[in-house]
Amino acid sequence: MNKNTKAYVNQILENRHSMEPFCTGLVLNYNGREHLEVCLKSLENQTYNNCEIILVDNASTDDSSEFVKKKFPNIRIIKNSRNAGTAGGFNFGARHVKSKYILFLANDIEAEPNLIEEMIKIIESDPQIAICSAKMLKFDRRDIIDYAGFQLDLYGFPRIIGHLEKDTGRYDIITDTIPTGTCLLIKRKVFEKVGGFDDDYFTLSDELDLAWRVKLIGYRSVISPHAVLYHKAAVTLRQFKRSQLRFWSERNTIRNLLKNYSTWSLIKVLPRYFVLLIAEMSYYLLIRRTDMFMAIVKAVFWNITHLKTTYTLRRKIQKIRKISDNIIQKDMIKGSIKLGIFGQWLRGDFKL
Repeated sequence: MNKNTKAYVNQILENRHSMEPFCTGLVLNYNGREHLEVCLKSLENQTYNNCEIILVDNASTDDSSEFVKKKFPNIRIIKNSRNAGTAGGFNFGARHVKSKYILFLANDIEAEPNLIEEMIKIIESDPQIAICSAKMLKFDRRDIIDYAGFQLDLYGFPRIIGHLEKDTGRYDIITDTIPTGTCLLIKRKVFEKVGGFDDDYFTLSDELDLAWRVKLIGYRSVISPHAVLYHKAAVTLRQFKRSQLRFWSERNTIRNLLKNYSTWSLIKVLPRYFVLLIAEMSYYLLIRRTDMFMAIVKAVFWNITHLKTTYTLRRKIQKIRKISDNIIQKDMIKGSIKLGIFGQWLRGDFKL
């Protein structure tokens, strides 16, 4: 290939890339040095070229930042002054982004080379699609599904679609679903319009809340089965006690309901929700798990003491919502996922 031909080909490639919408990938990290090499290498090898990768470091105390500076000099590092969790950390990173798309990523993943390309392709195909997520397989068992979407019940509790099933192609269709914060591509303007993640959440249910609000203003959230990554599964959360995780989960779920449901839906749903919650608390006392009982008590108390800020956020989303709860609830499980888990415990299939 002569110099003129090579220059012409390079110009064509440059023009093609300039027509691709710019995407910023935010990799959230907290003391995740051991995961970063595999994660960032897979992101540097993406087939989608009009993209930058930023490491959002949540005040790590290991040598994560120093490692990335030496090993991945092309990756920008943004350091937070504190560990703000997934919600606060991603919001902190998003404030440094001006691209059309933001891709939120966990650090314990390995991405297929076409991950970003496939998600951009899907989200660009329909102006009503604001969020796209990927099919996640187990990092150490790559024929086993870790996640193929979330589905909520009427009480805001999530069920993971396809979890631990063998990947036989059953979920290889583009479907409307709730995304995971492990891999969430979103239109930046939509993210900003709904107010981003809820900073008070720290972690758990923050992506469920975001997707709920995005749907309320008339946009779709989908999963692309051709965008694939491999996930080590909640390695950062393992440092926390189960009771702490239970507190965050219940606290954030209650706030999700209070913010996102209409008044009439709350009148119908909340009494049943608290009946289930009282039953769950009684069950924890029965099996002498006072730590789990107190986690729920603290979750309820937190929501009582934060009603003012919750109401402020509720007014904002209810003011701009376009979709009724009747439509929202069509995609929800009508029963209680918690009762299903209790049934699993009775059969010996679930452990606290």
